[in-house]
Amino acid sequence: MSTIDLRPNGDTTPLNWTLTGAATHYQAIYEDVDTPSTTEKISSTTNAQVDAVALDNKPADYGTCNTVTLRVNGKASADVGYVATLRKADETVLATVTFVKNVDTTQSTKTSGAQAATLTGTEVDGLKIVFTATTA
Repeated sequence: MSTIDLRPNGDTTPLNWTLTGAATHYQAIYEDVDTPSTTEKISSTTNAQVDAVALDNKPADYGTCNTVTLRVNGKASADVGYVATLRKADETVLATVTFVKNVDTTQSTKTSGAQAATLTGTEVDGLKIVFTATTA
């Protein structure tokens, strides 16, 4: 069984978070989650504010998909956390990672763990990550 890493490759809507150090939102978070930039980022201080980025399309030799895993590098602040969700184009949530305010305040990589998901090639091509700020 092979593993395919899909990275952010474009901005989508909405784009409500603050962009720092990059020309586009997806470029601010494009890097490998194991070696992230500390100068490029997206951030929010507003509850329920949303930002979204599209992911790479499937590779030419794509066969089938049985599971998905969302890996996100980031941190919360004392006042704001966030939820990152991997979604299909129809908004079906496939995987979730949460950074809790006043708890996850050190930069780290979190993973959703393997989530069962059978995806067609068209569904893979429509995947996106949606970030939602939370003050709860």
